[in-house]
Amino acid sequence: MASQARRVAALFIDWLLCAFVVVAAFRTPYWQVQYWTLLVFVVQDIVLTGLIGITVGKRLLGLRVVRLDGRMVGLGWALIRTALILTIVPPLMQDHDLRGQQDRASNTAVVRI
Repeated sequence: MASQARRVAALFIDWLLCAFVVVAAFRTPYWQVQYWTLLVFVVQDIVLTGLIGITVGKRLLGLRVVRLDGRMVGLGWALIRTALILTIVPPLMQDHDLRGQQDRASNTAVVRI
């Protein structure tokens, strides 16, 4: 299982990349950057986690999201997982094997590759 520090670092990298995309590609007013960054983050997290199990930040830190039954995460479970990550509290509440509430709800785990 992946450590909390690696998970947070991957999340931070993903957020920074999304902010960069918003500033570079969308050229939104300064006061709107945070909202567009959130939207881009949600879309990239759902799509990349759901289809391949890896976001850019996770790949850079050698992490991967996997289903416990071995199947692909899928867009539906990635949506649930991302929604819970955005609420902040579920990722902080971990069980004995370092799975946050978002992982338990979507039957996934973040592992090192």
